[in-house]
Amino acid sequence: MVSACDLLRRVHPKISTSVGVLYLILIYKIASCGRTRKRRPGGVGFGAGSMAWAEGNAANDCVGVSGLDRVHILDKPVWAALTGRQTGFALGEGPVRRFAVEIGPLSGCVDQTDASLAAFGRLECGEDGLWLLEAQEVAAPAGMAVKLRAACVQMVAREILGAEGCGFEVCSLGEADAAEMLELALLTKPGPFAIGTHRLGEFIGVRVGGKLVAMAGERMRPVGYCEVSGVCTHPDFRGKGHASGLMRIVARRILARGERPFLHSYSNNLGAIGLYESLGFVKRREVHLTVLGGG
Repeated sequence: MVSACDLLRRVHPKISTSVGVLYLILIYKIASCGRTRKRRPGGVGFGAGSMAWAEGNAANDCVGVSGLDRVHILDKPVWAALTGRQTGFALGEGPVRRFAVEIGPLSGCVDQTDASLAAFGRLECGEDGLWLLEAQEVAAPAGMAVKLRAACVQMVAREILGAEGCGFEVCSLGEADAAEMLELALLTKPGPFAIGTHRLGEFIGVRVGGKLVAMAGERMRPVGYCEVSGVCTHPDFRGKGHASGLMRIVARRILARGERPFLHSYSNNLGAIGLYESLGFVKRREVHLTVLGGG
């Protein structure tokens, strides 16, 4: 049998074996560039049922891949985060998970079968209920009721637009700032935020006269992605570019780690969506917020 290197030398008689091997490797790499990557988060137990995460390459990973046993990782971001890199913050077992109550109410399920949804009844709802962000609307399981439904948009970014500097001093936020962060979030309502939400990732803020007036940070972290969240500005300090400046810093740090920033917004919050688009975020798909509580 004639080897690939022998065939190559017949076309190029003077080529050496080592060069020929390198040449063949180069051809293989070029031919492989456009192939879709499929991977399953390492070491993840999916409980009831199984799921193969499908992630596209740079050309198509903003398009959801759905099927009976495959789903794009961002179509179930809460489940992906809590059965992947953020298992340490998870409560629940089998087909359902939620973030610990002190972290926040976001919850997820492996699928929407009756048996899986019924398992939400075994989770602690807390005062805020269970907040589900799913590609499809979720029906209330027996014994529970839907407290809120809302259409949301999921956005992702490959690059962040705008200047590097933000024109104001930025500070890191942590455990010592937790009470102030919660106070600002309760005032401005950027989405669910609890006393321990800041533990999910890096948060930064702006202080004026010692008072926290703006912040932004990281929340869910499914494999390969990181959510920009908790973005808010005190009403008395809006219009100064604090939100956009902080978001640029947070998102660029995510990109620098080799991850892709994504975020969520209510579909009717056109002002926020316009801001995110100006930073380089593009709409990936509509997602559905369902808040479940006791029946």
